[in-house]
Amino acid sequence: MELLGLFLLLSALVWGGVYLRMTGLWGVLLATLIVGTIFGHPFFHYASLTSDRVLLGISIVLYVIYRFWNLDEPKRWIKADLLFVAYLIAMVVTTVSHPFPGTGESPINKLLFYFLLPAFMYFLARGIRLTPLQLKQMFVAFGILGLYLSMTSVAEKLELQWAIFPRYIADPDISEFLGRGRGPLLNPSGNGVLITLGLSSAMMIGMWLRGYLRTFAIGLIPLYLAGIYCTMTRCVWMGGAAALIGISTAIIPARWRLSLIVLVLGAGIAGLALKSETLVSFKRDKNVSVEDMRQSAQLRPLLAIIAWKMFQDRPWMGCGTGQYLATAKDYLNDRNVDVSLEKARPYVQHNIFLAHLVENGLIALIPFVLLLAQWSWWSWQLWRSQEFPVESRQLGLAFLGTMAGYIANGMFQDVLIIPMINSYLFFLAGCVRNHASKLEHREIRSTERREVTPGRIQSLPLSPTS
Repeated sequence: MELLGLFLLLSALVWGGVYLRMTGLWGVLLATLIVGTIFGHPFFHYASLTSDRVLLGISIVLYVIYRFWNLDEPKRWIKADLLFVAYLIAMVVTTVSHPFPGTGESPINKLLFYFLLPAFMYFLARGIRLTPLQLKQMFVAFGILGLYLSMTSVAEKLELQWAIFPRYIADPDISEFLGRGRGPLLNPSGNGVLITLGLSSAMMIGMWLRGYLRTFAIGLIPLYLAGIYCTMTRCVWMGGAAALIGISTAIIPARWRLSLIVLVLGAGIAGLALKSETLVSFKRDKNVSVEDMRQSAQLRPLLAIIAWKMFQDRPWMGCGTGQYLATAKDYLNDRNVDVSLEKARPYVQHNIFLAHLVENGLIALIPFVLLLAQWSWWSWQLWRSQEFPVESRQLGLAFLGTMAGYIANGMFQDVLIIPMINSYLFFLAGCVRNHASKLEHREIRSTERREVTPGRIQSLPLSPTS
């Protein structure tokens, strides 16, 4: 057995060298995300060492080599980069400035594995040379990943054990979310965010193709939607629908857009009217009843009340990363509210903004919100610009589709603590940031053109030869 393991290791090293030779740092970054998703901590770990962390270390070493040999594309620091650094510093300060609890997950571990290590993906994607071919490779990789996650999600819902890989996904000993599409991340919301990314990427691929190939690509969209449905999670459905409708509205001819919007809104209103009761309470997990579902829907207002009271006591610094459960118990017996908060005892905050607010305060929440807004604005500018290659424009649209899934899930689940999700977010944000300087140059050129009007010249700097 040990000899077989040695052969497998040697084979992996050989093929890894071939892959590295063909794709370089960009390929390792994509592999970090995809391998970390499918073969992450539940599949393999040795102490704190996991497959994605090993690949991330390799990526950092490669980036240093790229910088030494001038193979990257150094970019000057801009305000958004400094804002991202300020956000990370705020996370560190609000973590270490509070006494650590003696039990539970270490706040340092949460800070390191869910925020600081994923942040490297932003800086690596920000600094490399990003070509149209590489963006095509990314769309194909994420499209295939989303297809795999969708098919696995369907297999989980239909209990097709033979079609589920890795096997731990269907392990009954891991009971949480069992019976619906939780995927290799073992969380239906995290799975939904990545399927939405895959759906957005597949729609970008479909825009390149012609004839039967485009028909085939469009024919795959129902598979992504089936995977989204089989998560049996309402916020995943909302995120997937928002991405599909938003991207479709952006790419179809303008004369059809109003009809599409009216049709979708009409269908949505009719569906809500007919199925409103079912959407509030339906059975989805094997070990969760319909009544449990109904109580789950009533949980969010209780969590919001607790968050508000905690915010009033600690508005700027919060209670500390990973210390919500230990701190929130002091608010559960508050007699100044008309509802019982005790039901919320075992639950973390189910909202990314409230989670940041109560644990890290306004000094972390404000830059986080500003970053999401800045990245989304850049993405919209990319898509609207006609001066960029089509793949660069599609990057902006794909990011907005993924952001729709991220925000929709983040409003009802704390996706900040789902493994790999921040890595994807920061990586895509780094890719968008990669084009930010080009966007600035485009705006400067546009301003200069507006200043030069027919018949007269405004006050422009004169060249030395004039």
